[in-house]
Amino acid sequence: MIDTVIWPTRNRIPYLERSIQSFLRHRQEQTLMVFDDSVNEAAEDCWTMLRKSFHMLTASGKLQHWRDGEKLTVIPSRIPKDLALFAIFGMPEVDLSIGGNRNAALLATTDQNILMVDDDVLCDLTAAMNKN
Repeated sequence: MIDTVIWPTRNRIPYLERSIQSFLRHRQEQTLMVFDDSVNEAAEDCWTMLRKSFHMLTASGKLQHWRDGEKLTVIPSRIPKDLALFAIFGMPEVDLSIGGNRNAALLATTDQNILMVDDDVLCDLTAAMNKN
């Protein structure tokens, strides 16, 4: 069973909302985590959408929204700080860290079974066919 579902995202609120809604139809007890690299008002808009659409989840603590600045809190003591900072924020001379959002998400969870999906992926489970 999957323990945690993670969505890395950046400025794609409509896609993210659609993706999460599709997973909620099949959700069991998974923790849902959104790692958000959105800039300016898009980060606030993302959190507003999550609170509005998933109020019951946020009340139970099963939905987490991580913003760029909060990623500093995910650095575990077992990893050298300079390596973790590089994995999350990349190099200072390069404006974009493509894998940083995903790396921060993996550092933030201790669960064994993690599903990381893009913010435009839709979950559509179908029953397994009996081959007998």
